[in-house]
Amino acid sequence: MARTKQEAPIIGSFGKGIDGSISINFGVSGGPDCDPACRHHPDSLAPDGATHACYAARSEIRPDRTQLSAKLHRHQGMPPALVLGKALLEIQRIVERGKVVPWVRLSTNGALPMPRKVRGNKLFRSQLLALLSYCNDHSIPCHIPTESFAKARFYRSLVGTLAVVRESIQGGLTRLKTATGAVSYVAGEKSQTRPERIESARNAARARREHTGRKTIVCPAILNSWAGMKDKNKLNPRAKCGACVACSTSGVDVIYPLH
Repeated sequence: MARTKQEAPIIGSFGKGIDGSISINFGVSGGPDCDPACRHHPDSLAPDGATHACYAARSEIRPDRTQLSAKLHRHQGMPPALVLGKALLEIQRIVERGKVVPWVRLSTNGALPMPRKVRGNKLFRSQLLALLSYCNDHSIPCHIPTESFAKARFYRSLVGTLAVVRESIQGGLTRLKTATGAVSYVAGEKSQTRPERIESARNAARARREHTGRKTIVCPAILNSWAGMKDKNKLNPRAKCGACVACSTSGVDVIYPLH
């Protein structure tokens, strides 16, 4: 009997996560799922054609990321409810084998589908809630980033208290100082050195704390990876997503140095 070709897995892994961490992606970065309101969107290219700041879009065109790019394009052509349903089944099978899933992140690349694509789609909502409910029941923290206020508001209305939907601030420091709910923010400029970007991130975190009273940290995974570039002895294998659960915690805000 001929062997059935095994389907390619939906879930993936990512370098910022500890061993066993899982990513679930709906498509390509800078593609139709990404809100043009994001200041790192490819449509924000400078008139002279300068490279946009979206690190995920940049990484997907690297020669060593061809398999990832092919996977993201494959997912882009799938109904998002199907992506969620298959991802949940794969996670369930991992847990049934007795393995621990320490962290799930939606959209390490690409973004959650735009509201217009899934609004009124009962199957998408049921699959999203099923995935998050399963993760809750098995104490699996989830990071759900959104690249705009409008998208954060839409997904918060879908998931309620099942998970934290984190808004990536687009309005600069003014919005960072006033936004309610869990947020993230990218601080620094391409012209700055890494130490200067870290200082910008720390200043942004301080401003958020002072104006809102909320706990605000600079992403330890980025700080750790940059420290390791200079001295591998400084790498902390635990300074990664899954060991740090800030992005899944409602009372914590996170600042990323531009990377």
